[in-house]
Amino acid sequence: MRHGDHANGYVILDEIGEGGMSIVYLAHDTEHRNKVVVKQLKEQLATDAEFVARFRQAATIMQELRHPHLASVIDYIEQDGLCLVVEEYLPGGSLADLIDRGGRISEEQALSWCRDVLRGVDHAHQNGVVHRDLKPGNLMLDGRGTIKVTDFGIAKAFGGPRLTRTRAEMGTPAYMSPEQIRSPQKAYHLTDVYSMGVVLYELLTHKIPFERNSDFDTKQAVVKDPPPPPRHLNPNISVELESIVLKALRKDPARRYGGCSEFASRIDSYLKGVPPVTPGVMEWVKAHPWKAALLLLVVFALMAGLASMR
Repeated sequence: MRHGDHANGYVILDEIGEGGMSIVYLAHDTEHRNKVVVKQLKEQLATDAEFVARFRQAATIMQELRHPHLASVIDYIEQDGLCLVVEEYLPGGSLADLIDRGGRISEEQALSWCRDVLRGVDHAHQNGVVHRDLKPGNLMLDGRGTIKVTDFGIAKAFGGPRLTRTRAEMGTPAYMSPEQIRSPQKAYHLTDVYSMGVVLYELLTHKIPFERNSDFDTKQAVVKDPPPPPRHLNPNISVELESIVLKALRKDPARRYGGCSEFASRIDSYLKGVPPVTPGVMEWVKAHPWKAALLLLVVFALMAGLASMR
């Protein structure tokens, strides 16, 4: 597409980027008189029915998922052999752009962004969608600094088009979870927890935990090697925050946070200065719910008694 081309009421202004599946254009919405982004499925992929189905599925997913931290899809167009997705324009750029420019990111800002992304992704999970390609390049900022998740191009939608094994092996190795590397089609919501652990690690240390010379070596490291402790790279990180990051990066999904909501809540508690509940206490509560409830009643009764004596 070129400057001045029309597509269903959108006028192409300029090419502004390119991804693995699409070319990205800035466009003008003639009806609403504002800027939008138009993503065109690459021509060599537009003849492949499976890639077209994937692209269409991504558009459908994003049109249905409405959340403050998910980028809005406005329209999906198939015209003259072209497949186009129209999204809201996010002029703040991506976190990848910010990292590449060497922009200063405070610890509080990094945590706030990751918490908000996790809340948006959890909304997708609640609606049966796993992103599977969370990374700084897919996390965009609007004009007010609000972060939004974009590019659900390889998302796994339960009940959506079934993909072949080869085609399912898409993603960015450094941000992929061990289970996603081993068995891509079986990747589920805890894969997104891991990927956001990598993003938080990178925002705090300016390094990714596994950086190797090839995709093969990176995947091997993700599956087999322990991540370097973040405090080795940034001694200003607290021991508690380091443990928050490393829990998200556990090789065994069952030892990570139970989902993006739990991860977001843990970050939010840290930002508010709320101390963590020790795992031993939580395990005891889960194993003895009636005793825990009785103990809680006793505590409340004691507090009420002390209050009445004042």
